[in-house]
Amino acid sequence: MAVTNIKIILPPNFLPILLKKMFQQKHIIESHPLPEKLGKVIEYYSTTNPVHFYSLTNQLPLEDLAYVKKVEEHLLSFNQLMIEMGKDFNYGLDCYNHKICDIIEEQIQFMQSGKYSHSSFDEVNKNVYNNPEVMEYHTIGLLLMQILRVNNYKKLNDFISIISKRKRTIKKYLEIAGGHGLYTLEVCKILKHNAVIDFIDISEVSIQIAKSFLKGWNARFHHQNIFNYEPEIKYDFITLGEILEHLDDPRELLLKTKSMLTDEGLCFITIPINMPAIDHIYLFKDKHEIRTMICSAGLKIVGDFVAPEYKGNHHNQANLPHSYWAVVSK
Repeated sequence: MAVTNIKIILPPNFLPILLKKMFQQKHIIESHPLPEKLGKVIEYYSTTNPVHFYSLTNQLPLEDLAYVKKVEEHLLSFNQLMIEMGKDFNYGLDCYNHKICDIIEEQIQFMQSGKYSHSSFDEVNKNVYNNPEVMEYHTIGLLLMQILRVNNYKKLNDFISIISKRKRTIKKYLEIAGGHGLYTLEVCKILKHNAVIDFIDISEVSIQIAKSFLKGWNARFHHQNIFNYEPEIKYDFITLGEILEHLDDPRELLLKTKSMLTDEGLCFITIPINMPAIDHIYLFKDKHEIRTMICSAGLKIVGDFVAPEYKGNHHNQANLPHSYWAVVSK
C-alpha cells in the first residue's frame, strides 16, 4: 500500500530522544503481559512506525485490565473482519499506518492555516466516500483507531453503559453514518434480536465492511444519504458518531435527527474538536460552540464530556485536539 510522502523538518536531537523514549516504553510494555493481538499490534508498529509506536504506547493504560480485555476482544473481531474480507491482520495494520500518515499531513496543514483542508461535502464525497481504494483503508484505519485510542474507549464505554441501562426501552435503534459498525456491533450484543437495528451510510464501501463486521447479527443496512432517508418509524435511540464535522451544515443533521426521535428518545453524539482529517469539513473549535449548536436545533443536553485527545494536553488549551461526547434528548 502506497503511503503519502510527508516532508517534516525535525530538530537535530530528535532521533536520540525518540530512541531513548522508545527504549523506556518497551521496558514499560515488557512489564505488562499482553494478550496476543494487542501484543502483535504494538510489536508491528515498533518496527514499521517508531514515532507512532511511542505515541500509541505512551497513551495506552496497560495497567487497566478492563481496557486491555476490551481492546483484545475488539481486535479479535477486527481479525475476523479481515478474514471475511479475504485479508490478513497485517493488512489492517497497514491501513491504520496509512490513516496515520493522512492525519499527520492534515495536522501540518491545519497548524499552518488554522483551517481544515476541505470545505465542501461534494469535494469529500468525490475524493473519499466514492473512492473505493481510499475508503477501504480509511474505514479500516478508523476502526483500528476506534479500538486503540483511549478517548475512543472511554466514549464507547459510556455508550455501552447507556444502552445497557435502557435496553428494555430501546425497540428501534439507528446509527447514522456508522462507517465500520463498531457501535452497532455493541448494540447488537446488548439488544440481541429484541429490537429493530438500522444502519445507514452514504458509502458503499462502508456498508460492505459493516456487513462483514456485523455478520450474524440482525442489523438492517441502508446505503443512502441520510437527508434522503424517510423512515416510517421513530427511533428510541440514535447514534451520531463523529459525523457532524463531515457536513457543510451540521445543524441540519441535528434537526433531521430530532425529527426521527421518539418523544422519550435519546441521541448519543461524538464530535472531534480541532482534529483535521481527509474528510473533515466543519471545524468545531471548542465545546461551547458545540453546545450552542445542539441547543439551537431544539435538543437538550442530558450530559456531556470533553477530554484532551493526547496525554499532557490541558482541557482549556486553545486549538489543541479534544474529544467531545454528549447524550441529548428532544
